[in-house]
Amino acid sequence: MWIVDPQRKTGIAEAQLYVTLEEALELRDALSRLIADPEAMEHEHLGDGAEFSISIVTEEKLRRAGYTPLERTVLET
Repeated sequence: MWIVDPQRKTGIAEAQLYVTLEEALELRDALSRLIADPEAMEHEHLGDGAEFSISIVTEEKLRRAGYTPLERTVLET
C-alpha cells in the first residue's frame, strides 16, 4: 500500500482514515468498481470534507506510465 501526499509532493508512511458508515459503504462500492477491471487506468474520489482518491496498482499499469511523476516515484519504491 502506498499513500501519496500531493500537496507536500511526497509519500507518507502512515495515515489514519476515519469514515462514517455511509462513507464506508461508498468506499466499498468504489473498490468494487475498481476491482471489476483492475487494469483500467481509473481511480475513485471519495469524501466530502477531505478528498480521498483510491486506485488499484498493477505491474501492467506501472509499465503503461499512466501515473504522475510523483505517483511513479512513490509507487516504484
